[in-house]
Amino acid sequence: VFCTNWKTGDQCRYCNINAAQQVRKGEVATRKKPEQIGEVAAAAIEEGINIHLLLSGGTLPEKKAADIFAECCESIREHTGLEKAPGCVNMAAPVDLSEIDRLYQAGALSVGIDLEVWNPHMFKAICPGKSKFIGRENWLRALEYAAEVFGQAYCFSAFVLGLEEKDNYYEAADYLADKGGFTALIPWIPLKGSK
Repeated sequence: VFCTNWKTGDQCRYCNINAAQQVRKGEVATRKKPEQIGEVAAAAIEEGINIHLLLSGGTLPEKKAADIFAECCESIREHTGLEKAPGCVNMAAPVDLSEIDRLYQAGALSVGIDLEVWNPHMFKAICPGKSKFIGRENWLRALEYAAEVFGQAYCFSAFVLGLEEKDNYYEAADYLADKGGFTALIPWIPLKGSK
């Protein structure tokens, strides 16, 4: 779990992912190996647990993120014998849309590409790294493409609830529903280490 936008001071203003890592260094495993994730998934299924895994972790360079997530999906499939990795890959929007195809081929069941903020001006102000290095238009293009690849209702975008006027969330939900995706709203909570 790491976000490259912190290197340049362009992290999302509500986020504390890297700051929390420093405070809790050594207390929490920040990266699990694909083999470990596959083994845990298999053990859970063997115990009769109906699993839904969320593979996530900050904004990474797109090829590196797709590599990690594809390896995890393949490991889950290998260890469980399932056709699809049950759950969701949650990643930054790749500029190269073939990375979405690669995740689908690796067995990802669904994908979350979190825009976080709907209003274009607020997106730029609140998510400066995402705006600068990927761009809102690329984010929307990736969401639309992912909905085509994964199928209706297997693609979503999360928004941080409480940062914008509620009409923006309605507009985002309408837009995504029209494209075959859905909206997830995550309440904003002020976190130590965020801007």
